[in-house]
Amino acid sequence: MWRVAKFLVGCCVTLVLIAYIAYTVFEQRWYLSLIPADIQTAGTLRISSETGGIKGCGIAVFRLAPESQQAILREGLQFFEHARQARGHVDAYNSYGVWSTTPIVGGLTERSEFAVLLLGMSCASLDESLVEQISTAVNSSGSYYAKKPEGGLLVAPAERLVVFAFWG
Repeated sequence: MWRVAKFLVGCCVTLVLIAYIAYTVFEQRWYLSLIPADIQTAGTLRISSETGGIKGCGIAVFRLAPESQQAILREGLQFFEHARQARGHVDAYNSYGVWSTTPIVGGLTERSEFAVLLLGMSCASLDESLVEQISTAVNSSGSYYAKKPEGGLLVAPAERLVVFAFWG
């Protein structure tokens, strides 16, 4: 009887572990699908969000691929000319507006012209060094951002960050 119980517990633990891994892979792919294809990433640094039903807020932070970093440093704002549509979507809801350069007026405050970043960060769990890197990108020149309905994207080539934030 004890062997059967151990076997069943082992099966349950394995199923929970498989479900967790599957969810983590799905979540990473979902957020990557919201980044335009021209912006290549080289790994996930942090995904943190809160949801309540169909609404939520949060942030996904990816490492910018070296190839994209070099192209952005070389081309500047022109690099983003065609980076308007999320790679996994064809609808207008998942298309970005015109790209702008940093510094962002209002920075990471409630008066920011890119408030969705602050709002997304407000319900995310981020370590202090990552918050500092994002803040540096927002407050200095050399980074780029664009908005979409209920979301936005910050690309910071100096920090090699791609930051997707959402609220709504």
